[in-house]
Parts: sequence; structure tokens; C-alpha cells
Amino acid sequence: MLKYKIYYVLRISLSALVLAALGFLVLWSSAYAVEAFDILLIAMGLFGIMGNLPPLLLSLKAFSKKQRFEWINLAVSLVGVLLGLALVFLHRGAAVLPVLLVIYAAALPLARVLLVAERAKQLSREMPKIAVGTFMLLVSLMDAESTMFTVLGVMLLVLAGLYLVGKLLMMRYYFKMD
Repeated sequence: MLKYKIYYVLRISLSALVLAALGFLVLWSSAYAVEAFDILLIAMGLFGIMGNLPPLLLSLKAFSKKQRFEWINLAVSLVGVLLGLALVFLHRGAAVLPVLLVIYAAALPLARVLLVAERAKQLSREMPKIAVGTFMLLVSLMDAESTMFTVLGVMLLVLAGLYLVGKLLMMRYYFKMD
């Protein structure tokens, strides 16, 4: 039983330490927040391309077979790929960036929700994209990249502390039950 306790304490401590180190790294990198935000935009663009390329190819295949209303899927996938390319190549100086983020955050996910029969399930899949895109739009419009990194770093540090304390309390309760 003692080996299990030591294992869990080490595992919990290491997890909290990694989370705290990530928090300190984010706080330290807040001086480079604009560059990091550009990297996040490039990553969003790459994920947009990778996520929309397979549906685009499948839509092209179905479109060639003259399936009904397949042009809608084709158009949504094509817009997604083009939007991903735009996010990769356009950065801070582009005045069109907020418009691209609105399309990425709201228009494309809502179009995908409307195109499927199981709308509730698709909406739950699209919610993370909507949340991230909306957050990136707000940060972009407010020019608050440095503030975003500071808040994120502090939140990670607080989360590391809460994780450590919560898991140790749960462990104490769990091993007391035996």
C-alpha cells in the first residue's frame, strides 16, 4: 500500500509541477505575445486546411457523381481550405483578419451544423472551434495579446495549485477508506 501512495504522490506532484512550469513559461513569454499570437493564427490556419481537405475531396468525388445538394458541402469545404490558407499567410497587418476570424469562428461551424441531420451532435463538435475562434477574435480586436498571456499564465499556476491540493485531498480520502 505504501508503494501506491508514493506512486500517486509522485505522479500528482509531477503533473502539478509540469502545469506550473507551463504557467511560468507562458508568463515569461508574454513579452513575445504578438509573435506567439501569429503562431497561433498559423496553427489555426493549418488545422483549418487539414480539417477541410478530406471533406473537400469527398465532396468533389460525390459532386462528380451528381449527388443532390453536394455543392453545398463542396462550397463549405472549399471556403474552409481557403480560409485556412488566408490565416496562414495573413498576419497582424491584415485589416481583413477580424473578418476571417469571424468566418472561422461562426460562419463555417454553423454551416456545418446546418448541413447534417444530427445537429446537436455536430454542434457539440463545433463548440470548441467556435469558442477558440471567438476568443482569438476578441484578443485580436482589443490588441490584448500580452494581457492574454499574463492571464493565461496566472490561470495555469492557479490550476496547478488547485490540482495538487485537490488530488492530494482525494488521495488522502481514498487511502483512508481502505
